[in-house]
Amino acid sequence: NAVQISCRCCLAVLLEVVQSTVLLVVSMGGTFAVLRLPVAITLHDSSGGLQLPSHPRLRSTALAKRRETPQMMGQLRPQLMQRRRQSGRTRLACWTEVFGPCPPEAPPTADELYAAEFAKDMQRDVDPRVQHFRDRARKCSEEEDCWGMVSVIDDMWKAKLDPDSWLYTLAIEACLKGNETDLARELQEEVNAWGAFPSLVRFQLAPIVDWQRPMKRVGCHIHNTLDWKGRTSVPEANTPCWLLPSQDEMAQEIAERTLELQRAGWMVVSCAPGVIRTLRSKALLHEFAETLGLVSLMPVRYTQPASAGYPCVLKPARGTWGKNTNIVYSSDELLRAVRPGKIYEVERQAEQQVEYRVQYLEQAGQEPDPEETWAERMEAAETAVRNWIEEAEWEDIGDDWVIQELVPGRYEYSTSLLVDNGLILDYACSRYEFSSETYVWPALDYSRSEYVSVPHSHLEVMSAFLVGFTGICNFNYKLRSNGQMCIFEVNPRVGGDLVFDVPKPRVRAMFEKLDAMLR
Repeated sequence: NAVQISCRCCLAVLLEVVQSTVLLVVSMGGTFAVLRLPVAITLHDSSGGLQLPSHPRLRSTALAKRRETPQMMGQLRPQLMQRRRQSGRTRLACWTEVFGPCPPEAPPTADELYAAEFAKDMQRDVDPRVQHFRDRARKCSEEEDCWGMVSVIDDMWKAKLDPDSWLYTLAIEACLKGNETDLARELQEEVNAWGAFPSLVRFQLAPIVDWQRPMKRVGCHIHNTLDWKGRTSVPEANTPCWLLPSQDEMAQEIAERTLELQRAGWMVVSCAPGVIRTLRSKALLHEFAETLGLVSLMPVRYTQPASAGYPCVLKPARGTWGKNTNIVYSSDELLRAVRPGKIYEVERQAEQQVEYRVQYLEQAGQEPDPEETWAERMEAAETAVRNWIEEAEWEDIGDDWVIQELVPGRYEYSTSLLVDNGLILDYACSRYEFSSETYVWPALDYSRSEYVSVPHSHLEVMSAFLVGFTGICNFNYKLRSNGQMCIFEVNPRVGGDLVFDVPKPRVRAMFEKLDAMLR
């Protein structure tokens, strides 16, 4: 199958390629490998009768590196290395004419299998916990304990270790032997959802919030394994990939250190730090809504406990996952939650006054009744706190807390959006049903979630809030009885709805669109 080229200019170009090193880019399932190949090709020039050597040998960069380190490899496989030096055979050997078919590669030898197992052992030695879980898995497999195998896999995920396909294979085999076909099918579907090359990292969510397992099921190489919370030196990216925030604080950190992250090899989507600061603060977001003329689309905000309509919602101005969010029914309850240190200080001052009087009586030779003294201390503390609350409830609550109107309703909406400078590129909405009209999450968890559409009018409102924003964000809101939106908060990060509730193909489409349009 020799190639005959009659055009001398084409032959000259081809000879120039033959005499230099060719870079071959191989693509497999989204993974790219670059091979540096010295190529020798059999050509026939009808005019000059040029004949180049036949039977070329193709060597990859990885194999060349192995030749440069004979000390380690020579100790592991001396006979194999000697045999390869004599025969010239490599794993990428391709004995063929020009562009001809390659014969099937010979099966791996015992030495090659040993070397592969040795490499796996070296990887397991990096973290001794992996070997512990593998030993447990082998024992459960020998005992055909399918639930024990599932427990091993679950425990590895909880320990922030990724079980590989080998462990899943053992678990599936144990489930089939135990007639647990449904469980085996679930495990097989989870492995299939990883896609090709599951260890490849294209999107990295930081910091770690235990999203690794559900995000790996998305199938586009999303990982949550970078335990970096900011405020320290920027980590280096092992491969070019997207760094996305899983917490509001990380979104602020990325916005403020974009150039540092890019120099470290990360790809980031962010915007001005002031935009992130406004969106993540519930107090600043309410002020921003006033400037936009959209304050009617947010809960009524109270600045003083005395002016609030009870019951109402008390929440930190900045926070995630509903931490320290409560329904309060009086100014007394509100101030006790907001100023616990001040309450304790007022109580101690009142109790100390009683203690000083008791000490004076004891020095004068009198013995007060302990029960009466205890009752007096309690009454004095309660009176002092009540007097302080009557004064403090007319003071502003400050910038650290937000008092909002309690909006009743069994349904709550969470919409995640992919945004480029305020322009919405993609969105996905989940509706959550709760068992009560008045609640705060996660004190009361939802009973059902479903993937729903978003009206165009709602998208227009969200777009107005996102002027200057680029990245993934999340709106949390309810609908009033008249159908009007009531926006509680905006999170400038990847939301939990994308992780747990939005269908995985829909999530994959959003991340792929981010990679294609914002690169």
